[in-house]
Amino acid sequence: MSFEKDYNRLQEIVKKLEEGDLPLQTSLELFEEGIGLFRRCQEELSKAEGKISQLIKSVDQGWEPVPLDLTGGRERD
Repeated sequence: MSFEKDYNRLQEIVKKLEEGDLPLQTSLELFEEGIGLFRRCQEELSKAEGKISQLIKSVDQGWEPVPLDLTGGRERD
């Protein structure tokens, strides 16, 4: 699957789990699937971050890595 498909599926899973009306076994299965999707998305985001940091150019010193804020300026919980 692509990152976008994985991310969309993860959002679907979260929505279903938040509704809270699923049988326990179904909830566990969805949670397990969600964890796998989360890990794949995190891996893809880490790869993208690495590529981006290599491409950002410093005006004075040529190419240098710059940390990427994936939270969009929001603090993590």
